[in-house]
Amino acid sequence: MLNWYYILWSDAINFTRSKAMFIGIWKLHTLGFISFFMAINLMVISMILKIEINTHFMTLIKSKALSHFLGFMVVFFLPPLILNYLLIFSKNQWDMVRKNYKHYDGKVYKMYFILSIVIPVSIIIVLKLAHDFFGFTV
Repeated sequence: MLNWYYILWSDAINFTRSKAMFIGIWKLHTLGFISFFMAINLMVISMILKIEINTHFMTLIKSKALSHFLGFMVVFFLPPLILNYLLIFSKNQWDMVRKNYKHYDGKVYKMYFILSIVIPVSIIIVLKLAHDFFGFTV
């Protein structure tokens, strides 16, 4: 499993470094995007497993939307961000990952993003249809 993680990072690093528009920001780009989609995946998994996490815990903020957003960032986004930073970018480990793991010209990187959106949306649609047409509650 860890091998796939490093293959994703190797593919992302090599793909992003090869694009002129990401020169100078490729670390921030790859770290931000992969961590964000990992956060979405964690949120979907917690929804499937019915693990209720109250992200409205910042009571000092009057705006409910802003409170939920900040809660999402703290609960779901920060853990993958910190983990990814420690495993990939601290002590320039990204260079070892880039050299030691195979990359696929961005195909794995792009597929991860696509599947991180398609699978959760599909699950939500199927559950909504099952609820509306068959009365199933999950």
